[in-house]
Amino acid sequence: KVRAAATSDLWRMSDDEVAATLLEATRLRAQAEALELRLAAEADRRHTGERVGATDTASWWGHQTRQNRPVAKSRMRLAESLDRHAPTAAALTEGAISVDHARVITDCVDRLPDDLEDPTIPARAEQHLLAEAAHRDPKALATLAKHVLTVVAPEIGEARDARALEREEREARANAWFTMCSDGRGSVRGKFSIPELHGAMLHKMLLAFAAPKHQAATKDAAEEPEVERRPS
Repeated sequence: KVRAAATSDLWRMSDDEVAATLLEATRLRAQAEALELRLAAEADRRHTGERVGATDTASWWGHQTRQNRPVAKSRMRLAESLDRHAPTAAALTEGAISVDHARVITDCVDRLPDDLEDPTIPARAEQHLLAEAAHRDPKALATLAKHVLTVVAPEIGEARDARALEREEREARANAWFTMCSDGRGSVRGKFSIPELHGAMLHKMLLAFAAPKHQAATKDAAEEPEVERRPS
């Protein structure tokens, strides 16, 4: 179908054929990228870049294919990581997940603590994330990955999540700031960075102060025909 679509007029295809071919092309792209990453890892093992005088294989690869160097290095890191995570590499090769899903999964598993008492936890975390990737986009999967230990090893994950949350709150309080100044045209502009809890409190207070729906519902339109509505 994909070959036919590439060599024929798309208008000849039915709606169902276009939809099915689009999904197939997306799956084939994932498979092609999986092959590309496997080749990149093998080229790095053979020191391809160094043999031609490049700093490393990622730099050579980026130069030869006109990729931005940071992008080439990031993809090389993913290629190396997939070498250590066979289930994720297999799912990508099948086209079951995207490269972005694979990056989320490998990054998460690679970040797991080295001092875990149960050696099966990384493998279980990887399998859990692969299952979730079947019905989540990479961004949603990344959010889930932050708490994967709580799912696969709750006795460990809950304690670590609590410590991580406490650390985040301490850092947020320490790094909080607020600034405001006149723009010279009758308005004041400002920026701030405050802890999430205090942000929620501020949001609630501002909504209560503005309350545009409440104003419209309680004001008597006959007595006050021009009620000023504060912007939500």
